[in-house]
Amino acid sequence: MKNRIIGSVLSLFIMIGICKPVNASSTKHYTQEGVASWYGGKFNGHKTASGERLNPKEYTVAHKYLPFGTTVKITNLNNGKIVKARVNDRGPFVKHRIVDLSKAAANAIGMTGTSNVKLETVAPVEVAMAPEEHMHKHRGFTHKNHKHTHKKGRK
Repeated sequence: MKNRIIGSVLSLFIMIGICKPVNASSTKHYTQEGVASWYGGKFNGHKTASGERLNPKEYTVAHKYLPFGTTVKITNLNNGKIVKARVNDRGPFVKHRIVDLSKAAANAIGMTGTSNVKLETVAPVEVAMAPEEHMHKHRGFTHKNHKHTHKKGRK
């Protein structure tokens, strides 16, 4: 009887939206603004996280959580140039950067070092966890207005 009551109350909370499943996914267009960098050099020819080899002549990017194969449109906010590229790797692994571009993709938008960019998915994608939740749970900071605010008491 007690388990039935608990189950009913939990079901009610889920139906009215008080509780959400931890790994709820949603299909939507995704947009992000921040700092981009490019990578290659010593990584050229190495396997990416998707299993394919990094080719500096292809338009590809590394992103922390967008699904492999996702096509993204990247706009260089410094000069307005746009490139479409495909997610085939994970990264960047430098704080405060949102995407790493292949050398070809970086050249297409006039990047030589880092640039402020806008990243948009071309089609809706299923993201298993909202970016803010991902960053909060795994990095200890939240993303607000393209700046990171560290939580007090965390090291």
